[in-house]
Amino acid sequence: MTQMLQSLRRVLAFGLVFAAVTLPLAALTLYGTRTLAAPTITGLSATTLAQAGRLKISGNSFGAEQGSGIVTIGGATAPVSKWTNTSITAYVPDSSPLGSEPVQVVTSGGTSNTLPLIVTARSAAGRIQWRFQADGLYIQGRAGIGPDGTIYTLDVGGHLYALTPSGGVKWIFNTGPVAIQSVEVGPDGTIYFGSSVNKIYAVNPDGTLKWTIADPSGAQVGAGPDVGPDGKIYAVTEDAGLPNGLGEITISRAGQVLANRPNYLAGRGAELRTREIVFGPPNQFYFDMNNLDNNNGMQFFRLGGSFLFARLGGGSDDQPAVAPDGNIYSTIASNQLGVFDSSGNLLRSSFFSTLTAPNVGSDGTTYVGENFPTNVMALKPDLSVKWKLANSIGTLVGPVVDSSNTLVVVGASGIGVPSAVQGIDAAAGTLSWQVDLPAENGGFVRPMSRPRFSLDAATVYVGMDVNDNAADPYTYLYAIDTGVGGGGGGIPCGDLVSFQVRCKSGDGGQKLQAKLTLTNTSHSGEKVTITVDGNPTPVTINGNKAQLSINNPAPGEHMVELTDPADCFPPMTPSCN
Repeated sequence: MTQMLQSLRRVLAFGLVFAAVTLPLAALTLYGTRTLAAPTITGLSATTLAQAGRLKISGNSFGAEQGSGIVTIGGATAPVSKWTNTSITAYVPDSSPLGSEPVQVVTSGGTSNTLPLIVTARSAAGRIQWRFQADGLYIQGRAGIGPDGTIYTLDVGGHLYALTPSGGVKWIFNTGPVAIQSVEVGPDGTIYFGSSVNKIYAVNPDGTLKWTIADPSGAQVGAGPDVGPDGKIYAVTEDAGLPNGLGEITISRAGQVLANRPNYLAGRGAELRTREIVFGPPNQFYFDMNNLDNNNGMQFFRLGGSFLFARLGGGSDDQPAVAPDGNIYSTIASNQLGVFDSSGNLLRSSFFSTLTAPNVGSDGTTYVGENFPTNVMALKPDLSVKWKLANSIGTLVGPVVDSSNTLVVVGASGIGVPSAVQGIDAAAGTLSWQVDLPAENGGFVRPMSRPRFSLDAATVYVGMDVNDNAADPYTYLYAIDTGVGGGGGGIPCGDLVSFQVRCKSGDGGQKLQAKLTLTNTSHSGEKVTITVDGNPTPVTINGNKAQLSINNPAPGEHMVELTDPADCFPPMTPSCN
């Protein structure tokens, strides 16, 4: 028997048989091939769920990996984010019929029993068009938008979700953690992202893998990938001091590494930040990171991957921005914003409080958040303040303006208190709307990613964090109606009955009062915006009414209008004497 085992080991080790081995019949026992058991469903995480809802399926004999296994809901194949032998996480497809429908698991071992799920349609909630519950701890990078309007979002666990503009799930591409960079979409619809720590993926619009590149050193993706105006893909790994690291990478659309410059690293305390590579004239690109050769800060490269030089930059948020004139805006220190030309000359700088990443509009105005104290600021090209809007909610995530310079959207993250996403009039610096975020799953929903606008700017997408320590952690991507480009507000005019305005005298003097009456209480808790003399005020709906009262207004006529939702009632001009 010992001789027989040694002969078998030699066969297994070399994969070749060099001599015939004759085994005594009594020495070998053959057993029947293992029969896979049919899967069994024992429970569902919900009895009623809207289309695109997240469903956890409990049971056994599902198989350690998905393989050829599928989940069906009402006969429609459901996208899957996780699959183990005893638990599956799937999403209700839009092709599932509405009503009570069977949930079933099908594997190579057989077909499971079914359990019923009541499938409902998605519904908007005021300005929130939809919110998608992702199967990860948080979404830190920005979503990407495809040429057809498809939204691609990536959670930290490495699940890439393809979502329709109406919030349905098209497919899920599963990789592994850690995934903290933004998603980029090329002109041909190819989706690029970094995940599984050290890999860059290119995925076709149908959800199939196009190619992947891994940094041999195992270094995580620290910036990008982003598509340049030359069609090449640019990314950076944090490979400093590691053998065979790639660092800055220039990649062809076919997935070939064309050039690289190694030895990049994040500054201390900046290891897990989201960084996008930005492009500008004359045929250059920029990112904020350090290098072992002491060329630290903002990196200047020529398209194609040729390193030019570096300048001191980065600060508390390693994300530069390029203005229409080609100048580059970057924090130099946590409280200092600098402006460089494309030759690396520092043109000017100015000091503020702790700053977020800057964003530059098409008119050259720079928008940036200031924390401690907390303000959203619009800066002129000379860095003087155009306007400043105070924020009392919490720490700001970098503001972003839409392409028409109409609306600035910013996330405000409360600490132990509710958070919000705000829309700010880009010209006036006044609050246009506010979406208050709820408490749930033992924590607070709070903004994590910088905003990304849809192609028509009518919707803005913001990645969230909820509670990383929950027993069943999850997060959201919010789709919010901006009111730009015909968005028109989150509450339809048909849900409104009347808008009344008056000046009323009383013991304490005069009051300017505005009252909006709705058809029912379905919008209770949502906000509308009532603007008095150009100053918008968010007002919470209580039941079927929203009321605003201003004590002792200035004498004379006042212009009062309902601006969110807009164009439902004509402006009112009460006179207060």
